[in-house]
Order: sequence, then structure tokens, then C-alpha cells
Amino acid sequence: MKIKLTNLLLFAVVFVSFTNVYAQKVKKNSSVDVSADTPGSTMDAKTAKKYYNVDPKKYLKDWNLTVHFGTTTPFTDIRSYDWSRQLKKPSELQWGAGLGLTKMFNSAFGLNVDYTLGKLLGRTVERGGFAEERQYWKQLFPERTEADGPVYFKTNVFHQASVNFYIDWLGLGTAYNKFIKSQITGKPIKSRKFAFYTKLGIGIIRASSQIYNSKDDKPIANNAYLRGYTNKFTEVVFPMAFGMKFKVSKSFDIGLEGNFTFTNSDKLDALQFQSRVDAGGKTVNSLSKINRDAYAYVNVNFSYKFGRIGSQKEHVEWVNPIAFIMANVPKPKEVNLKDTDGDGVLDILDKEPTTEPGLAVNVHGVTLDSDKDGCPDSKDPEPFSSPAFPIVECKNVLPEAPAVTEQVVKGGVPYDDEAVNKKIQKVEDNIWKLTSVYFDVNKYNITSAGSEELKKIGIILSTNPNLKVNVKGNTDVRGSTDFNQKLSENRVNAAIKYLKDHYNIADDRFVKLPMGKSDPLVKDAVNENQHQSNRRVDFSPVR
Repeated sequence: MKIKLTNLLLFAVVFVSFTNVYAQKVKKNSSVDVSADTPGSTMDAKTAKKYYNVDPKKYLKDWNLTVHFGTTTPFTDIRSYDWSRQLKKPSELQWGAGLGLTKMFNSAFGLNVDYTLGKLLGRTVERGGFAEERQYWKQLFPERTEADGPVYFKTNVFHQASVNFYIDWLGLGTAYNKFIKSQITGKPIKSRKFAFYTKLGIGIIRASSQIYNSKDDKPIANNAYLRGYTNKFTEVVFPMAFGMKFKVSKSFDIGLEGNFTFTNSDKLDALQFQSRVDAGGKTVNSLSKINRDAYAYVNVNFSYKFGRIGSQKEHVEWVNPIAFIMANVPKPKEVNLKDTDGDGVLDILDKEPTTEPGLAVNVHGVTLDSDKDGCPDSKDPEPFSSPAFPIVECKNVLPEAPAVTEQVVKGGVPYDDEAVNKKIQKVEDNIWKLTSVYFDVNKYNITSAGSEELKKIGIILSTNPNLKVNVKGNTDVRGSTDFNQKLSENRVNAAIKYLKDHYNIADDRFVKLPMGKSDPLVKDAVNENQHQSNRRVDFSPVR
């Protein structure tokens, strides 16, 4: 028996080595070059398909049909408690075989259904092992004498069915480090040929067990040894397996697995051992370290991989998931950094890529036209025309104001402009104000000069968030009181609107003071320069 077992193990080692070498030569392009020419670059889908031999638009194989066969050995009360199993007849190494079907959900996890059949045998011994273990059969059966000798148990062919959760540990974790390494070194990822897996599950076993005399191989007649149980039983089992397998080709795998199955009873060896006190007052316990019977099953397995109709040749368990995903990430397109019209906005962001040179634009590259009159601000003589009046040639057309005549001082002598200007300066020096914005005759639109002054106010208000200002609007002394009152209100509102639109100043920070023609700097103005001094909006801090 030893010679046959040695030959069997030698054959298994040679066969596994041969299949592994053959698998390496199946395809020279079996490695996956996710790094392409340089580290950090990626392949397109066509190149990835060439190296992987997989199509991202088709399903991979995801089923395994496995045939396994090997040897069983018990972990029960009735067995030899030595480092090695008893190989002489009756041998504790019995046969086992079965079929398994596995559905893989991805490269790491799957669900396995397994059917196993085989035989179990365990025996006590008089020689070999430790001294106390050679006499163990006497503790199990105190009724037996030296003349009766040791015993053994064996089962008929048992049948076991189980459902197991399958985990491929290498498919779970190593793919990530391999991909990172390929990016660092610039070398391709080699396709995986080895798997280490675990199976955990639950099932049922159907068996019949009997105890025999080692001397004559006859069943023990005294049924008391069965301790109240029948020979046939069905019990719940909890299988746990660890295995490794090699990828032979795209259709076949070969593996080696060790399975340890716990039963939910003590019936496997037809004996339920009970601790007791012997004649000398010593407590006798079972040498078994577990209070439930179990058995081990070591097997060689062969798997055929398949999938749905039209599936690809590659199996999902052997495809490196992270590398395949990253290999199909499209290369970034070259960014267009051109600015055709030279307006400072890139063409990819420019909504108006053919702007005329020299025109001011917004952040989207669109020509600025603040008053929407069709004239770009850079060329508009009146960039802030009021929408309340018609616009002709980029300027407001205002209604005719009542005709006024220049007044003449008594005696017909006109005012001295220099003297009037000095008077205006003296008044302004006595007023704590920020600045003034001046307007054309009968108009309230903001001129280019006026916008420059308003920018100063906008900066002051933006940098002093607690500052409030008086906005005092004035007109010249010509025209009716009602007309001038309305005109001063429009001038105040136009100035405030500019600051709100351009500097986001809150409305509650302005105190509106439309004065009409009631508070002119030059009350008796007679020429246009003097009237210009009255057509203004003054800004002063609220005290």
C-alpha cells in the first residue's frame, strides 16, 4: 500500500508540474501590458483586447464544473492517535470522490454546490504511537478484555451534499498591487496562473456505521456499543476547505484541496463516548479534542470552465479586474490652448471666438455692451444709455426741455466765471463729500467721465462694508420744478444702479436725496459752465 501511495503522489507532482509549464507556453502574449509604452499611460480598448483576449462588450465565462477524487481519514473517538494514519489493513485511508459546480460572481467570490461520496474507517491499535494511546481502546470499551483486543469502525458508502461560499484570495487583493507596480516600473502585468481559495458551507450527510473486531473483522454483536443510536443516520455537516489550483488553459484548471468536515453529532464511528469514573476513582475522558465527529478529505480536482452561449474564452476568475478596467480608461485628449481672437479667453471657453481686436470682453469672451444698444462699450460714446429713452447712434434721444434764456445781471453785465468758480470751491470745501458725478443737459445716463468717479466710490464702499453714503441729486436752475425734480431722482437712481451692478453694493447703504433745482451751487447761473456745476450727484458719508 505504501508503494502504491508513493507512486500516486509522485505521479500527481509530475502531472501538476507538466501542466503548469504547458500553461505558460499556451500563449506568448498572455501578459497584459497596461503600461503601454511608458508608465502612467493607458491602452485603448482595441489594444487591451489584443493583450487580454477579452471583449468588454461580451460576458466572460463564469461557471466551473469540477471532478474531484482523493482519500478520507476520520477524526473520531475510534481511531489511531498517532502522527500518521494506519495504512495496514484495515487502513484508515479510504477513498472519496465527487462533483462540484461553482458560479463565480467576479474574480474573487462565488457560490459552490458540491456532492461527495466515499468511505471512512478508524481503528484502535496495540502498537505504535504513544503508550497511553495504545491502551485507548480499553478506555472506550471497559467491557472488553485483553483477549478481545482492539476494534475498528467503518462506514458504508456515505453521501454528502453541501452549499459553500467560495473565496479566491488572490483574485481579491493581489491585482491592485500588481497594477501599481506596473505603473511604477513600466513593465506589463503577467496574467495570473495560480489561485488560493477557501470554501465554507453547510450540508447534510447520509451514512451507516458499524464497529468490528480487529482480530476477525466481524461486527461486534453487543449493540450496547452503539449507545442507543441506529447504524443509519442523516446529520447536518459544516465543511471547510482550503485549496490551490493552476490554470492549465482557458477551459481547464487543476487543483489540490484539503477539506475538513464537522458533523453535528457523535454518530460517525457508531460510538458516543461518555466520560466516566473507573474502579480506581479516576475520570476517563476521550482523547478526541472535539466532542463531535469529523473527517478530512484530501483530493485532486479537475475543473472545466464554461459560460453562457456566446461568452468569451476567458474565465472571470482569472481576469485581473483592476488592470482591465484601467487599461480601458481612454487617454486624455490634448487640451486646445489656442486663443484665436486674442481676447484673453481660450477658444474652448470662448463663446465668441472671432471678437474684433481691441474690444473689451467678459469672462466668456463675449463683447461687452453694458446698455445693450448694439455698440461695444469700447466704442460707445455713451456706454450706459438709459433704456427709458430711445437710442439713436448709441445715444439717448431725450424729450425737449422747456426753453430757457440766459439771465443777465442787473445792468447787463455777465457773471465773472473766475469769481463764481472760487465761490463754488469755497462751498465744496465746507462740505465733507467723497466725489461728484456730472451730467449732460436734461440727461441722467452715466458718461465715461462719470463712470471713472463712480469707480472711486465703488472701491471705497467695497473696502468699507459698514459705510453708508448720501446720494444727493441736483439739476441746473432752468426748467420747471417738476421736470427737474424727476430728473434729479433719475440721476440718483442711475448712479446707485451703476454701483449695485458693478460692485454689488447693497441698496440699504444708500440714502437717496433728490433735490431737483432747490439746492444749486450757483443759484444765479447764466452760462453753460455755471449750469454744469449744478447738474451733478454728490456722494457724502452719512454722519
